[in-house]
This record gives sequence, C-alpha cells and structure tokens, in this order.
Amino acid sequence: MEAILSNPYRIAGLLVGATAREQDRQIKRLKKLIDAGHELPQDDYSFPFLGALDRKLETVASAASRLNLDNDKLNAALFWFYNGYAITDEPAFEALKDYDIHTATDIWTRMTATREVTHKNCSAFQNFSTLLLCQSIEDNNLISESLLEQGIRMKLRFLDSDCAQELKLKATDETFETTKLDIQLAFLNILQKELDQNGYTPVQWISMLSKCEFSAKEVYLSSFIQNVTDPIEKKIEAAGEKRTANSANAAEAGMTIYHAVVGELKELKSAFGVNHIKYALIADKVAEEVLQCGIDYFNYCKNQNDANDGFAAISMDLLKKAQSLAVGTLVKKQCEDNIVELQEWINSKPERDRQTKAATDLEKLKTLIREYDRKSKTIENARQFLWSTNIHLLNCKIILGKNDHLYLAISTKIASDAQEMYISELNELQESVLNSENKDQAMQLLQLKIEEAWKIITSIDTMDLEPDFRHDFGENKISLMNMMTQLSKTIAIANAKRNSNKIIHTVVQKILNPFLNS
Repeated sequence: MEAILSNPYRIAGLLVGATAREQDRQIKRLKKLIDAGHELPQDDYSFPFLGALDRKLETVASAASRLNLDNDKLNAALFWFYNGYAITDEPAFEALKDYDIHTATDIWTRMTATREVTHKNCSAFQNFSTLLLCQSIEDNNLISESLLEQGIRMKLRFLDSDCAQELKLKATDETFETTKLDIQLAFLNILQKELDQNGYTPVQWISMLSKCEFSAKEVYLSSFIQNVTDPIEKKIEAAGEKRTANSANAAEAGMTIYHAVVGELKELKSAFGVNHIKYALIADKVAEEVLQCGIDYFNYCKNQNDANDGFAAISMDLLKKAQSLAVGTLVKKQCEDNIVELQEWINSKPERDRQTKAATDLEKLKTLIREYDRKSKTIENARQFLWSTNIHLLNCKIILGKNDHLYLAISTKIASDAQEMYISELNELQESVLNSENKDQAMQLLQLKIEEAWKIITSIDTMDLEPDFRHDFGENKISLMNMMTQLSKTIAIANAKRNSNKIIHTVVQKILNPFLNS
C-alpha cells in the first residue's frame, strides 16, 4: 500500500509528531549520507520489514516537501505510526525494527482488546490499524479481506473518537483547523484510491464500508455512490444501443446487463437501503432497460412467426428479472402489466395453435370479405358471397370449434355483409314500387326478389352467429316474411279487381315502410 510504503514519514525515518527541528535535522542527515554514498541507517523509523525503500536525494526532497503543509502532514499521518503511550508503543516499535511483527501485534492486540478508544490506547488503535492495512495487500497485490476489514474498522473507530484530535495535534500546527468528519473523509478517499489501483471495485468498497459504523458514513457513501452508478449508466446505454440496433439481440442485451449489475445493485441496496433516492433511480433505470429488452425480443420473435413459442419464456424471464429490480411504483406497474399481458398470450397458445392450422382458410375468408365489399350490394352477390365462403367457414368450424370466438366473429361478419347486400337491393326495389307507374309489374318483380332473398336468409339461418346479430337477424326475417305474405295478398286482390294500381299504391305504403326502416 503506497500510502504506507512510500509515506513521507517513512522515507524520512520519523514517527508522526517529530518536531520541525527533528525533521529538518533528519532530512539533512539523510541527504548528506546519500550524497556521500554512505549506507543509510536501519535503526530509524523507516521499518525495513515493510519492504524495500529506495531513498534517493529526489525522494527524500519530495518527502520533505510533503511534510511542510499541515494538510499534507495530516494525510500522511493517517497512514503512519506515532508514539502515544510510550510504555507499550516503544517496545512495539523496537520489535518492528527487528522484524518481530508478532511481538508488536501482540502488544497492540492487548491494548485494543476492550474496543473502547481511550487516551491510553488510542495510539495502539492508530498504529495497529496502519500495520493491518499494510499487511492486507499481499506481495502479489491480492487483498486479504479479513485484514482489510479489521484495519478499516480499527482505524475508523479511532478516527471517530475524540482521541483523533491527538493525532491531528501531533501532525499539524495547533492553529490548523479541521473536523472529525474531514479527517475521516480524507482517510477514506486516500484508501479508496489505493484499493482501486489494486483492482478493488467500488461495489466491494461500499460493501466493506457498509459493515462499519462511523459518523461520516452517510456523507461519504452518498457522495461516493456516483462512482458506482456511472459505470452502471454506461452499461445501460450499451444495452440500449445493442437492443435498438437489432431486436434479435434484445434478449442477450437484457441478460448481459442484468447479470453485469445485479450484484452491484444488491450491494448498493445493502449499503444504502431500498428507499435511498440514488439507489432507487439507478435500480429503476436498469429495470426499465431489462423490461424493454424483454418486450422488444418478444415482439421481434412474434413477428417472425416463431412456431415453438420458446421466445416467450425468455421474454418472461427478462420481465420478471426487471420486476425484481424495480423500486418505483410506476416501473413496478409497467413490469406487472407486461407480465400479465405476456402470461395471457402464453395461456392462449392452444387457441393460437388452432388458428395457425386454420390460417389458410381464415386468410381466404378475409380476402373474400374485402373482395365482395367492393362489389355492388345485390341479392345475387350475396348468394355468391355465401357460396364462395361456405367451404372455408366449414374448415374453420372443424378446426376451431363452433364456439370459438374468432370463428363466430368471422361467420357473423359474412352473414352481416350478405344481409346488407340483399336488404340494399330490396330497399331499392321498394322505392321503385312506390314510384313506378306500373305498380303491378314492379310488385311482381319485388315478390320475385324477396323469394330469392328468402333463400339467402334460409342459408344464413343455418350459420353459427353471435347472439346479438342473431336477434337482429331474426327480426328482419320476420319482417321479410310478413312482407311476402302481404305482397301475395295484394297482388291477388289487384288481379281480382280492375283498379289494381290504386289498391297496390295504398297497400304498398302500409306493408313496405316497416321493412324500409328495419
């Protein structure tokens, strides 16, 4: 750990608290020895057990400059040793000079066993935590989680106590002003940068600190969370770009971002709580992207007419993953609604399979409906329309079943269109009867057309129809039947009497108007 190994106090061979005169004398001494090419002292406080120390004129000069300003001296002191209780600290330091880490550890372990920081043992907390932090990073740059956590806890317990002022007073001028909060934040910022260089991720760092209790915790973590959310934002953006570039890759994009950040979000949630605004915002952003990946992938595969429907299970998995991450009410509702809708689609598979089997006939029926919709509304076209659709309707009935809503809907549509055709021509003929000078002949033509229309009605009556339409159709059937009866009587009367036009005109107005209004 460079904050310890290259600490200016170590390079100078001094403990925190050395006077300005002691510091100046030691720096001058080191420079003379280096300049003369003499061997440097091993009995100062550079503690060779920590590792090699390359003392050169430039490094010593740099160390001296870093021990000039109070703020720099305090930052260096946070990662070094000081003699606060000579009875125990001095023997520990002598042991460290002799590479006897065990003795120093034993002394400071006994002094910190009470876990309560006092003026008698506060230097033991500072010194032991510095030793632990240095030991937590091994030669291969691997980090010992247990030693790191122990060192951080012990350091923060010291810095969170009133005794932290003792370190501040030893390291800086008494006029230098700083707070307990500032000191803790300085320590955490320096340590985090050190760990970051050793591959310790921001999420690991937050997870570690979430286990500790110290007064600057909320302030520090709230400001540091940005270091975690920024990379997540970039992953969200990357997933969105991959999804929009090709919907076929939407599922892969959703799975990738979920697995890439779920662990980080879990640690953030543990550290900050689910209701923390910054956690909620980033969690909802991830949830929205995973949700959209699931939706886009489903729509893509559905449009490709994927027969096995396996894509639906993949999409559902993504939707549920998004739901597990969502925090905000709106995002949760979006996930829930899409899950319900997709589940309904999955449940409708048997019906969709039937529709797939009937697809050819259904498409043919739709084509015939469009074709006859463009033709004139005549009884003959109605007859041809029913005849041409009959075989395809029968196939749909066999495949889908007579109670299938799609089959009933299209059968009713055909019946309705046919009814509109024959009613349209009959209405025109009724108008012709009323306006014709030769009403006898017009009535006979109307009677003939009604008989033709009746055949169509008979055919429609055998069809499977939706209840509402069958009710209206039945009323029209009765009206037409009444018209047929009255027309027959009227024509018979007209044939029996010479004054047929007058009789027909009077009777026609009575029997035709109701049908014209149907």
